[in-house]
Amino acid sequence: MRLLTRTFIIVIVLFLSFVFFTSSHAQESPVVCTDQPLQQGQTLYAAQDYNGAIVAYTCALQTVPNNAAIYNRRGNAYRQLGDYATALADYNRAIEFEPDNALILNNRGWVHYQLDQLDLALADFNNALENDPQLAEAYNNRGLVYARQAQYAQALADFNQAGELGLETDWAAYNKDAISGVAQVALPSYIAQGKAAYDQKDYETAIANYKLARAIDPNNYQANYGLVDAYYNLPDYASARDAVEFMLKNWPDTYDVQFGAGLVYKQLGQYDKAITAFNKALELASDNQKLGLYVLRDRGNVYYLTGEYQKALDDFNQSLIYHPNEFYAYLWRSLAYTGLGEGEKARTNFASWQSHLNIQRQEGGDIEPGATHSVEMADDRLYEFTFVGKAGQQITITADQTGQPKADPLLVLYDTDGLPISADDDSGDDINALIADFTLPDDGTYTIAVTHAGGGSDGTIEVQLDITTP
Repeated sequence: MRLLTRTFIIVIVLFLSFVFFTSSHAQESPVVCTDQPLQQGQTLYAAQDYNGAIVAYTCALQTVPNNAAIYNRRGNAYRQLGDYATALADYNRAIEFEPDNALILNNRGWVHYQLDQLDLALADFNNALENDPQLAEAYNNRGLVYARQAQYAQALADFNQAGELGLETDWAAYNKDAISGVAQVALPSYIAQGKAAYDQKDYETAIANYKLARAIDPNNYQANYGLVDAYYNLPDYASARDAVEFMLKNWPDTYDVQFGAGLVYKQLGQYDKAITAFNKALELASDNQKLGLYVLRDRGNVYYLTGEYQKALDDFNQSLIYHPNEFYAYLWRSLAYTGLGEGEKARTNFASWQSHLNIQRQEGGDIEPGATHSVEMADDRLYEFTFVGKAGQQITITADQTGQPKADPLLVLYDTDGLPISADDDSGDDINALIADFTLPDDGTYTIAVTHAGGGSDGTIEVQLDITTP
């Protein structure tokens, strides 16, 4: 009950603190139109003679009947007198002539707010900010709408933005402080909603909730890490990088932050930064072999991608000491051996990977460049497609899950001798697999293997091959 009372008081205070009082208007005098009615109206408005200003602006409109600025100015005068209905009519007229004018949209939104038409006010403030993202007053006014709707995190975010843009009046600061206390109550709810959406793979909703949580408490670890994770899985790696670099400044000695940074940098091709982050993560996981396994696997993958095959092999060997049944390490170790020119060891490890998976081969047949081939994936099933390529050609292979349930695609490319020369799990959108711009080393028949990784075994996967000849 105390919380409800506090909320009610805050909303009332917010409302009263923004009422425009008109009892102190300057003494008004009869107005006669001059040959410069617009300037006359501005002078009278500045002197708080709003009735006189209305007469002058009306005179101006007789000369220039379709002028948005004059309708806006007259609407401002009506608004100062508290005549919101007439002010609204003038703002509507002005917007007919200039529908993208952010200042007029903001003014009309304020009148809708005063008339308790909150949805219309919100729409106007949104439109104003779409046309002028630097309009501080629109952020503040939208914050008022959110506060009236009990959306306190959004309100606080808008008040913060208004302050950052230079709106430093006492009433703006008061609104921010008043809402802040109430918003803290909503913080756990936004984090819980973000996690629930993430678990349902609704990453955009997760991001929206984690952002609201961060607006309340910018240094909340759960909100920040949830944002990194959701951006990564969306995927939006650039935004994930921005979010994780904020965390690196604030939580540099946390395993999850360093490991997450390594994954993000790897996806962005910033391999030196990825290695640095993985090294730090490995140091932080020195007493936890399971966490160390994850780092070694992904650091080894980066070493493989940069052509440092011996370092990659060392990491995969170490990961298998930690966890001999980590069967994906056998796949990547076979790729490292291929890079080192050790074909028999590559073949042996590739066979180990297949035996751990209990592979059931399915013949996919020939794959035509540009055509889409659909396969029904199931546990331990592997489809093999063949194509003829020439040395120097560049190929791109995609394996995308579609529909429900969702399989997690995994791609492997064999060379003309049947040795693995490239593989991918999650480089495509979401959990899709992508081998991009790979240059074929020889003339002959290549094989594309499509199976599933650990994110799901059942579902439809669409496979496509594109070939570019230089």
